[in-house]
Amino acid sequence: MQTHCTAWEKTDKVIALPEVTVYRPSHGALPLGHYSNPEAARAHVTALLRREELGALLVWLADDLDDPLSPVEAHRFARGGVPQPTGYVITPVFIADHYAPTADE
Repeated sequence: MQTHCTAWEKTDKVIALPEVTVYRPSHGALPLGHYSNPEAARAHVTALLRREELGALLVWLADDLDDPLSPVEAHRFARGGVPQPTGYVITPVFIADHYAPTADE
């Protein structure tokens, strides 16, 4: 991925920028932060759930197992051993380095 330097730098140099993905934990529509790695986002949600229910056994389930950038939701095991959704979701968010007019079509 490459982009031009900004106009205030008065140059036409092309610089390489890394692709960036951040991980946003949320509960419903409430965002809980942004993390540079999924482990930190899971740790945040796990801490919140452990405060809500001591000793809760958690498992993370992806919306699409074939897509590594699919959102994952925390489930807690209830009685009977059936995982129940908690409403806590971690969504990978790709951060673009430039505006692409066709990206939102």
